[in-house]
Amino acid sequence: MTSATSSGIWTSKRPMFSAADHEYMAQALRLGTVAEGVEDEVTARVLRDIGVDVLQGYHVARPCPANELAALP
Repeated sequence: MTSATSSGIWTSKRPMFSAADHEYMAQALRLGTVAEGVEDEVTARVLRDIGVDVLQGYHVARPCPANELAALP
């Protein structure tokens, strides 16, 4: 699996092209998109920049019990 290094440099551009292609197709079909497994700010920024609607993963929020969800920003 390819991801950003600690310096924020992508080790491969292929996954981002795939994410961008999926986002383009979703927009053409007027669908929303969710990116799962977002674990760092670099990944979050890239996904936001290509237009992903919702991000989820450790960078956004850690797992928690359902009764604590209302307190999340």
